[in-house]
Amino acid sequence: MSGPATGCSTAAVGVTSDPRWRIDRVAPSSQRIFPALHKFFENRVRPAQAGEGDGGDDGVRLATAALLMEMARADFTVQEVERREVAELLRRTFGLSGEETADLVALAEQASRESVSLQEFTHLINRHFPPKRKEQVVRLLWEVAFADARIDKYEEHLVRKVADLLYVSHTAFIRAKLAAPEPATGT
Repeated sequence: MSGPATGCSTAAVGVTSDPRWRIDRVAPSSQRIFPALHKFFENRVRPAQAGEGDGGDDGVRLATAALLMEMARADFTVQEVERREVAELLRRTFGLSGEETADLVALAEQASRESVSLQEFTHLINRHFPPKRKEQVVRLLWEVAFADARIDKYEEHLVRKVADLLYVSHTAFIRAKLAAPEPATGT
């Protein structure tokens, strides 16, 4: 049942004559919510997807960084030690300068906060990384998880989920966990 009595409209979404409810009158959310991230994707990632420029590396870096920030947020508290670990891992993994690392971490934090799905990030990594690099991403996730000297159940779940989305085998998942250096307790 639809109509005025139920408060529902029989008009299809986006097909209405009332301008207040037209979908096309609102800018895409990425343009409104985070212009810096939108600009980054427009200038770097989209050209790479179209086969132009070197943006593929930037897109994969951002996707990897966003997954690392997701890990830092997995236990609902981003500690400074986790934020520093993310920055150091990105700097070391991608050979970035201090300024490039800070910019990437800021974009990754924003992308992580605004994302609705991990697949936004894992899809890009799946397209551009060979299996060994995907295993490396899983190892980096473990390193962020270990940064605060304890593994929360949500952190372990997130690593498992990302490993599945990246098609990393369970054997490689365990190998990555064992390869990640655990911090000394008491630091």
